[in-house]
Amino acid sequence: MDAFLMAALAAAICLPTAAQRPQKKHVHQLPLDRRRHPNRAGRQQMNQRVSRSRRPNTQTGDTFVWTPYAPSGGILRVRHTSCCGRYELASEGGQFFVLRQAENGGYEETGRGRTHRSAVRTYVALVIEHRREHVTREEPLEPDPYVNEMDTG
Repeated sequence: MDAFLMAALAAAICLPTAAQRPQKKHVHQLPLDRRRHPNRAGRQQMNQRVSRSRRPNTQTGDTFVWTPYAPSGGILRVRHTSCCGRYELASEGGQFFVLRQAENGGYEETGRGRTHRSAVRTYVALVIEHRREHVTREEPLEPDPYVNEMDTG
């Protein structure tokens, strides 16, 4: 069929032609306040979770539960060491934790878990406490990429 016959047939049946059909507005054509994301509620909950996890850890070195370190068979990787080598942020077999040297010569661990973020929070809380000891003794502080200098004051 040619275009003329199609137009005549559409007019006889009263179907709108392409030129007569209303155009849909795409999302990018809507004003910013009317744009909707399919997972907007999920995104807001995720942002709340992220901001909640950034709260400083209020535990001190004495309140953490330290257990003897027992290798799980994976490769132990020390990710970061604090000044004086007192605490080590480590991972092994997909789990993250903080190590310290025990009095009996072995190692103790705390904060073991599947997420890097929780182990870093534990590490930062311990290092901040340790850095405060240096400040009270008026010793110079070594920079630490995980700790903000203002937190130790």
